[in-house]
Amino acid sequence: MLTYLFSYLLLMLVIMNLAISTLISMQFLMYSNSGSRYEQWIKPIIYVAMLYTSMSVSYHFIGVIAHEYLLALLIFYLVDKKQAILLVIITPFVRMLYMLFVDGHLTTVNVLASLAVAGMAIFYMKVFDKYVSNQILSMILSEIFIVATSLFFAPFIPHVVIYSIFNQPTNWIIRATVAIITILITRKVYFQVTNLQNKNIQL
Repeated sequence: MLTYLFSYLLLMLVIMNLAISTLISMQFLMYSNSGSRYEQWIKPIIYVAMLYTSMSVSYHFIGVIAHEYLLALLIFYLVDKKQAILLVIITPFVRMLYMLFVDGHLTTVNVLASLAVAGMAIFYMKVFDKYVSNQILSMILSEIFIVATSLFFAPFIPHVVIYSIFNQPTNWIIRATVAIITILITRKVYFQVTNLQNKNIQL
């Protein structure tokens, strides 16, 4: 159990670093004055690369894929809402591609369940963003509901939860706690970096 928790802590640090790098890169591209028509394709490419990396690290660290929608959620609240919706739609396909590499096959149930989680993720983010005025609370509620939905569909999506180590309620508590910590730290660091960038631009 201690080994699992330590692995999850390392996973949190990796996801946090990937998230901060992705957010800063997308923020830079959003306000870039180059006017290149290829810029709209760069952000999804960056996202897919970071997402695939986080899924791979998650699978190798804790034996399951966790928090695959956390990166898109952070982009939704902190960078670009419209772009983030597209990234959420991309996420289940990247996840299914990874599952295909790991297991060598996918079932119709796997595909439908993965798409259902993505649809619910979009629903949660839009609803909480609209009706919860506090951004931090809205982010946390969205992620908690996404985690709960992922675990609800766990029997239909491979590599979501390890039932032999923790039962589902314990998995929910651990994942929700890790997600909240990651959101709070990533948001704080992101704002510090962007504020520093803005001050440099002003100077």
